[in-house]
Amino acid sequence: MRSASTIAAYFWSKWDYILPMFVWVMIFGQNAFRQLSFLDFVPYVVYPAWKALALKGHLYNFFLYDLVTAPLYLVGVGALAFQLSILLVMCIAYHFIRRLVGGTSRWMWMMVALFFFFNPFVYSELVAGRIGIIISYLLMPVYVYYLLYLCKGDLSRKAIIGVVISFSLSGTLSPHFFILNMILLVIATFALRPWEKVGSQRLLGAYMLIVLLLLALNAYWLQGLVFSGEISRIGADDRAFFAPASSPGVPAIAKVVGMWGFWWDSGYVTTYRALPVWAWYGLLFVLVALMLAGVVLSAGSERWFFFSIWVVGVILGTGASHQWTAPFFDALFFNVPFFRGFRESYKFVALIALAYAFLIPAGVMAMQKKMRSRIFLPALLVLFIVLYTYPMIGLSGQVSDQEYPSSYGQVDDFLKM
Repeated sequence: MRSASTIAAYFWSKWDYILPMFVWVMIFGQNAFRQLSFLDFVPYVVYPAWKALALKGHLYNFFLYDLVTAPLYLVGVGALAFQLSILLVMCIAYHFIRRLVGGTSRWMWMMVALFFFFNPFVYSELVAGRIGIIISYLLMPVYVYYLLYLCKGDLSRKAIIGVVISFSLSGTLSPHFFILNMILLVIATFALRPWEKVGSQRLLGAYMLIVLLLLALNAYWLQGLVFSGEISRIGADDRAFFAPASSPGVPAIAKVVGMWGFWWDSGYVTTYRALPVWAWYGLLFVLVALMLAGVVLSAGSERWFFFSIWVVGVILGTGASHQWTAPFFDALFFNVPFFRGFRESYKFVALIALAYAFLIPAGVMAMQKKMRSRIFLPALLVLFIVLYTYPMIGLSGQVSDQEYPSSYGQVDDFLKM
């Protein structure tokens, strides 16, 4: 039996796990336990997997989210599935952020997590209600944790299974992350050069095994996605309509670098419109400068991995919105299988947000070591993170609880007969 003091010491060592819950409350506020509706999300009135299967002609269905949240509907709290699933995955993400960052600095863990949870990309996807993209994004630390172990020469069963399962989970919830995770795999391979540690033949064998396992685990929806014809119906008009747009005084590429630029960003509060343009550019300058400080001042080859995904994220995230990036994006859009699914290039901003979340705290902690105070710079960074995306607090009152029309309930009763 463990003594009370041992148990208390254990829980005290984990007190920082309260951060995801604090951020979650800060985001949803009084709407944390209310029924919410968004642009792309409305709580279901019937178990949704069967509906989705029928609408897709039984060709494919991303029903993992539906299966996981089904118990909530069975006990009558399905309307909270959106908020509660985000809270759960935030806690999982924080656990792997701790393991990915390593060391013993809670400041570092918490700054990385805060930046990863609280940024314009997450905010934009939240106000649109795109739950699959949000959860897939929040699972990225899990995938990156196993991916970096693999690319550092650990070809163990644990590393390979971890990569395959985390890759498949996020890809199942949002097919766009199947491509994003593949991009991360390619970048990690070239940034960390694992063949120098384990040899080219062993590495190739491990990668072939990963590809075979990924195809086996995801065949049930990949085949449907191919034969449904949905991707082939996406064309140049979609690419142009959903591309990040410029705003008065703020070009599209500046928005993307700052993690803004969602095609529907005129429909919700943003800092680049709420603040004077010069003030927003000042925040953007600090953001990029801190990221570059993380590249220059931090140690380890991981910094080049994160900087590389930032560069790729900026190029692909800007997409058709800039003359320098449009030719490269169009070559991928019209010629690479599945890439047409990225009619909205803003999804690549997930890579930028991931890079900032790890590089900026690393730079701040490197600068902090030269100062007497241990908390001055980290505290300033926390204030900067909150200020930069302050409309995310309570979602700026733009979301409220909604009740279904009575006709929805009548249809639900009819379908259950």
